[in-house]
Amino acid sequence: MEFSKTSEKWFTLMRTGVPVRFSWKQGAISNTWVGYVSFVKKTVAGQIEELMEVHCIGSTFPLKDSTTKVFRDKSIPQAVEELVTSFGFKFVGEDNKVVFEQLTIAGHSYWEWIVEHAKSIGYGILVDKMTFYFRPLDKLIDQNITNVPVLSMNSTKFGINNEFLDRTLDSFKVINGEHVEIEGQMRTNKSIGGVNPLTGEIILSKASPKTVGENFKSAVNDVIFNDVVATEVSLSQEIAQAQVDGSAHLGRLNMPARIACQGDPRIRPFAPIIIQGTGSLTDGYWIASQVKHMFARLGDYQIEMKAAIDGTGYDTKVYAKDGAQNTVGVINLVEALSGNVQVNKNNAAVLNAVNPIVFELNQGWNRTPATWGHRFTGDK
Repeated sequence: MEFSKTSEKWFTLMRTGVPVRFSWKQGAISNTWVGYVSFVKKTVAGQIEELMEVHCIGSTFPLKDSTTKVFRDKSIPQAVEELVTSFGFKFVGEDNKVVFEQLTIAGHSYWEWIVEHAKSIGYGILVDKMTFYFRPLDKLIDQNITNVPVLSMNSTKFGINNEFLDRTLDSFKVINGEHVEIEGQMRTNKSIGGVNPLTGEIILSKASPKTVGENFKSAVNDVIFNDVVATEVSLSQEIAQAQVDGSAHLGRLNMPARIACQGDPRIRPFAPIIIQGTGSLTDGYWIASQVKHMFARLGDYQIEMKAAIDGTGYDTKVYAKDGAQNTVGVINLVEALSGNVQVNKNNAAVLNAVNPIVFELNQGWNRTPATWGHRFTGDK
């Protein structure tokens, strides 16, 4: 949080570990972020604005602890559940049934250990206030797929903020290729080997990013590169398969994009979004991986984020449900301009845009619902 003036009281009182709660609202949609102060930074200079910054870390801040801990006869999800519930989190996750005789935390913080082992089995981590999600990537993505924000470019002839109530996508930059590194993982066929110490049996497991999960797009290219994971050695076929599947899962979403858009409290890591107005090959579902919500003093709310998907073409997964409007509502633009009034979707004053807009040219001042009930896959 950045302030234009330094507060000596805040500089003194906002010490490391002070709880922080930040809530924001957009129409009928709201969200709350909770965390802790990490440090405070102030500026003293001969200028009008002397900035003060309060840097905070989310509710996982206590997991920065790095004392040694040993788990016996537990799977990785079981060990993570035991660890995070000891700090007061509600754990939501699935067990992968691969049990280790011993799992040791040493030389890492708890958070670093959790992240490292999540990657090793293809799991994702999402922390929502005091709920800790530790789930396979597909399940973590699908849990948010029934209420999906729609980001539409509309016309590219106008600059950012020229159509404030109409356009939700400001910038979309995408890379399409077969050798693109995303978060340290390449889209390669994975192989892991080892030797069973009791039987001497040679162990070899393989997995491909194209086949380990459910593809999002219709045109997913074949994997053309191979990778032997030399840093991992497995002692059983079961462990080897879990490790190689995890590496392959992390290489699935190989088509990255950087997106700037108008703010939406629903957008967070692993949340699906729908992109429109960028062309038939890139329109449709994308999965957010890193999201920065930015709030300005003048009321502007924008998002910069990283997203990725597994290919091009139409969407193969369409789960957006019709009931989304029951919880979000529709904004009456005429009344919103005159008095910033929100009306219920059943009110007669609501504009006639209660059906989803599926083509770019149909977008306009009189046809802009705040939420969409369906997803149309025109290419299909």
